[in-house]
Amino acid sequence: MPGGLAADRFGGKWLFGGGVLLSSVVTLLTPAAARIHIVVLITLRVLSGLGEGVMLPAIYAMIACWTVPKYRSLIVSVIIIGMEAGIIVGMVLTGVLCDHGFAGGWPSAFYVFGAVRCVWFLAWIFLCYNSPYMHPRISTAELEFWKRTLGSKDPTGHPPTPWRKILTSIPVWAVALR
Repeated sequence: MPGGLAADRFGGKWLFGGGVLLSSVVTLLTPAAARIHIVVLITLRVLSGLGEGVMLPAIYAMIACWTVPKYRSLIVSVIIIGMEAGIIVGMVLTGVLCDHGFAGGWPSAFYVFGAVRCVWFLAWIFLCYNSPYMHPRISTAELEFWKRTLGSKDPTGHPPTPWRKILTSIPVWAVALR
């Protein structure tokens, strides 16, 4: 829930990118932490989880701003399939790096994936924008397309969440207590 609230407030670009960066830096530090002490390693893994925990709400915020409504379910499906495919490829590459990598084998997996994600972050901050309305290099024709498709109002701004109605809703409590 905090990730969703932050995505609504700050937009998906910085939340997703920041989550990737935090997780990447932690990944780069993991081999050293494993050599120092188990508590340091566990602390870093918790930090990595916090960074990765905001990614899904942030990507949904980006999807809301950058996809045509009738194709959103298709886009979400492709992203989820891509995440699963990435896990498979990452597991295979990790095995190869552990067997044939540098720095004693297994640390190379952390160094390679952490470094690649840091480079990805640099591209992300220069190429990604929260919405078409914030993109400085979008053409007039593209902006008109998004205005027709999404409406003239920037979808990143919306009314506040009605927390009182949600928290006093009997159906919400019934589902929560079920």
